[in-house]
Amino acid sequence: MGFLAALTPIQAFLFRMLVSYALGKIMQPKPPKGARGAGAVMVNKNSNNDPIPIAYGKTRIGGTRAYINSSDGAGDLDETSNLNIALSLCEGEVGTINELWFNDVKVWDDTDGGTMDGSGKLSGFISDFASALNSGSVTFHTGSDTQTVDADLQTSIGSSVWTNDHRLRGKAYIGLVLPADPEAYQGGMPMITATIEGKRIVDVDTLTTGQTTQGTLYNGADVSPIDVLYDYLTSRRYGKGLDHDSDGNYKAGLHIDIDSFQDAKALASGKYKINGVIATEKLIYNNIGEILESCNAVIAFKQGKYFVKLRHQNEITAKVITNDDIFSQVTVSMPDKASKLNKITAGYRNPEDGTDYNDDVFITDNTTYLDEDNGSILEARVDYDLVDDVTLVEELAQYVMDASRFGMAISFEGAHTLIVVEAGDIIEMDLPNFGWTNKKFRVNGMELTKDNTIQITAVEYQPSIELI
Repeated sequence: MGFLAALTPIQAFLFRMLVSYALGKIMQPKPPKGARGAGAVMVNKNSNNDPIPIAYGKTRIGGTRAYINSSDGAGDLDETSNLNIALSLCEGEVGTINELWFNDVKVWDDTDGGTMDGSGKLSGFISDFASALNSGSVTFHTGSDTQTVDADLQTSIGSSVWTNDHRLRGKAYIGLVLPADPEAYQGGMPMITATIEGKRIVDVDTLTTGQTTQGTLYNGADVSPIDVLYDYLTSRRYGKGLDHDSDGNYKAGLHIDIDSFQDAKALASGKYKINGVIATEKLIYNNIGEILESCNAVIAFKQGKYFVKLRHQNEITAKVITNDDIFSQVTVSMPDKASKLNKITAGYRNPEDGTDYNDDVFITDNTTYLDEDNGSILEARVDYDLVDDVTLVEELAQYVMDASRFGMAISFEGAHTLIVVEAGDIIEMDLPNFGWTNKKFRVNGMELTKDNTIQITAVEYQPSIELI
């Protein structure tokens, strides 16, 4: 059925759906979580079967040594004069490389004399490592599905071992043939990271429902989270594989509502942007949550398709609901103290000079909320792995804090005429017994009951806290 989500812990309770036919539910940004492992994407590992991350936008990333060995530089693996490394970075096809780092020292910069030829071979190295690098070979491969073998690696390792089939197609990687001299790298194996322009993705504005080609591809810094979401949902390699039929053929709009993605992208423009890394070893559901939280979006599954909506301040009411529309008691759940927040630590990767995409934190608190909580510090940590703009990180963290204070949730059974309401819609509850005059809620889930009524769950919508 796909992403049929329950309410988040911020909203204080979980509705369990007991009926057989789902009309629609929404998936929301994931709740606050524990801190991730510091610098998790800024390390090198040795493996030929570890998960490969996805880089979107512009970001700095380490890699996995898919192959490492020594040789004489001409195919004799019993010799140790040359160090041969195939460092897998991320899923391809990506854009270009901007910087190369050894042990947190920048050794190549495309804005500081660094150049790259048509085969991806780098030159113009800087820093104390320049001598070793200039006497070796460093080649960047974008991860296209048509890339060929790294010629320098093949020569150094030997064509009988590193054959023409060792192309690492679909994987962005760096091929290195370096002098095997520990003193040249400050006493050990260098930790290698690179700043790159991430995966090329579809511009959803170039899509028309029914087309069988994926439209215009682009990459670079500050990509749209809506384009990232579409890429991840449709990828058959690492994502959900939507908009492909059972034979693997692509057709835009087969499972995804293109209009809603284009509308959401227009709303997101100028506000939300992504530069970061997704870990493919995580559940698809969780990674979708990472993308949603970067732009305060929700996904609705309705009538066989996925729709995306951005939370914003001027959402239109789909229906005003009165006592005449309700056939059951209205269950109301207020957020308990454990779900309210007055302090948030937001982790992110800071691209500024002096930090250079290493982990950083932003701490925000609210003295008014603290007073309401009788001085008790109620705090959580959120990590924005896809957001590197500290101003946006601050705003997103503030939203999480504010939303935790407006966590009233309701559930009720209504007339079948409420079928005109859809998951993700805003409804207004006009219920004098509750003291509500057009109080606004967002529909989180709808179920058709065996009695032909509609079970609705919704959570309070507070326009004043929305970011756009």
